[in-house]
Parts: sequence; C-alpha cells; structure tokens
Amino acid sequence: MRKARGKRKDSPGDGEKKKRTPWDIYQALQPIEGSGHGKWIAQSRETLRKKLASPAWHGAVLKEREAAYAAGKLTASDWEQAKKRIKKISAVNA
Repeated sequence: MRKARGKRKDSPGDGEKKKRTPWDIYQALQPIEGSGHGKWIAQSRETLRKKLASPAWHGAVLKEREAAYAAGKLTASDWEQAKKRIKKISAVNA
C-alpha cells in the first residue's frame, strides 16, 4: 500500500481537465495507507475490472485458434503485412 503524500502526480492541475480512460482510473485506485478508503477502493477496482474483462466467448475462440495454429491449420503474419492486408480489404469494402 502507498502512503498519503499530498497531491497525486496524475491529478489535473488548477483548472486543468485531463481525460482519463477506465484503465487510468483503475491504475489510480490503489489504496492509500491510513486513508480509511481501502474497502471502497477495493470495491471500485473490482467493478472496473469486471467492466474491462474480456467477453465470455473470447476465451473459447482464443483456444480454438491456438489449437488450429498448433495443428498447422492457421498461419501467422508479420504485423506490417497484416496491416496492409486489412487496409486493402477496408478500402474494397468502403
């Protein structure tokens, strides 16, 4: 646990607004020692973890694809080649 040391580094300054993603908020929800907010922060962190979780079907699809790759039914592409292929398909379908 962290100790309270005044203003957090990731908090916006005077009059300054910073857009924060759910992940930024999740990272900031670390209990501050002696603040008495540990239980609330833990509940908030768990709620956010559930919102950021992969959908239930994702694990099954990932396992199927890993098995197909291991069996030689799928091949892997270089990321740069894959991006070019995706852009080409997107341009055709646009």
